[in-house]
Amino acid sequence: MYNGVNLSESPYPSRANSNRAIFQIRLNQDTTNSYRDLVYAHGGKKIVASASIGRGESALTVWELPSGKLLVKHTLRRPQPYLLDAICLLPDNEFVLLALRTTIVNRDGSFSDKAHLKLWDTQKNDLTNSIYEHDGHVRGVAVSPNGSLVAWASTDKRIRLYDCKKKQLLVTLPGHDGHAGSSAVAFSPNGRVLFSVGGDLGQNGEDVGTWKAWEVPSGKLLHTTIAHLRPATSLAVSPDGQKLATGSLEVKVWDIPETLRVKNR
Repeated sequence: MYNGVNLSESPYPSRANSNRAIFQIRLNQDTTNSYRDLVYAHGGKKIVASASIGRGESALTVWELPSGKLLVKHTLRRPQPYLLDAICLLPDNEFVLLALRTTIVNRDGSFSDKAHLKLWDTQKNDLTNSIYEHDGHVRGVAVSPNGSLVAWASTDKRIRLYDCKKKQLLVTLPGHDGHAGSSAVAFSPNGRVLFSVGGDLGQNGEDVGTWKAWEVPSGKLLHTTIAHLRPATSLAVSPDGQKLATGSLEVKVWDIPETLRVKNR
């Protein structure tokens, strides 16, 4: 037993006791779809999860820890079903930013994506109208440390910075101009610098992986580094704001230039 949960009930026992899961949660025993996003909330007392449940529908759930009790479930079904690309918890622990996508059939028979950014109130189980919409779909989302700003990277190559308090788009950044476009974003610990990764056109016209630093809130480009031979797809900023990790076919860790470190203090 662990906090009242019987470990022996797990259908996936591990080979070593030290590696056993504390408990297991599952939305539907019959589904074969996976959970796409997981976020701890309320100091680790709850976990927010998103999952595809088939028929073009997605489910948003809040689970109590350590009991594994399902507290809230919200199913995303509309006349035109949404696909859920990313979730991000705001610092108030009550609102989750959702990056949703709809696919539109054009007159010529081709398909195009449209991104919808919405807020989900986990206390009231209420989904707001879109706070912003644009062509393409979202690849990565980040919230500033104080929760006032949201940034996201999209397939249209651009990066957008949204003011949550004023409820308006603050600035649109050119992002990464390669075929892969912009992939992910992350704020510095003090929220004054926004880092991004993606693909930019190299000398031979092929994408190379780059990371960039942007001034917040002006959106001024502060720094660019060619980091990988292939487009960069992920990044993380160290808690002290001194190092940056970027991911492509490999993971690299960089010392952030002193000029940017000053802005991080």
